[in-house]
Amino acid sequence: AALFVRERTGEGQKIETSLLATSLALQGAGFLRSDVNLGFTVDPEASSRERRPLAAYYRVYRTKDTMVAVACLTPVLRRKMADAVGIEDPRHTREIPRQDPEMLVVAKAFTEAVSERMLEKTTAEWLAVFDAARVPAGPVRKVADMADDEQVLANNLATVVDHPLAKALTMVGPIMRMSGTP
Repeated sequence: AALFVRERTGEGQKIETSLLATSLALQGAGFLRSDVNLGFTVDPEASSRERRPLAAYYRVYRTKDTMVAVACLTPVLRRKMADAVGIEDPRHTREIPRQDPEMLVVAKAFTEAVSERMLEKTTAEWLAVFDAARVPAGPVRKVADMADDEQVLANNLATVVDHPLAKALTMVGPIMRMSGTP
């Protein structure tokens, strides 16, 4: 659209987008909100069911009240996370080849222990622990609740449309903003 306008007017424009806007757009009907029953529901936890034990440091964990996501992609961050949750991971003190059957046993044991430990505190409590330890983590939000998220609101990523049947329909707004042709 911006290229079309440039072709017609000879003037370019600034285009802005964000990963948040794009991810909201990909949620489809899970983001819709209406005063009228739209006849469907979305399971907000369906995509959060992580079963791979080798991904203990990059996954979603249940907490006492909701869920928290961790993303520790380096050995340093993995050690910080293990220390923060207070679970020893033998992979930090000795090298276990990935193909060794012991690797899966150790990984499963660590993941299960962390999963149990995470249930002992609320998401807010774990986020405070992770923040103090400088572990990358964040709360998991349900798609249906994102229309009220402070970042979504601050960036005007939701829009309300009058609909003849659904009345006021809150939905994802444009995923990009163009300075010359909003």
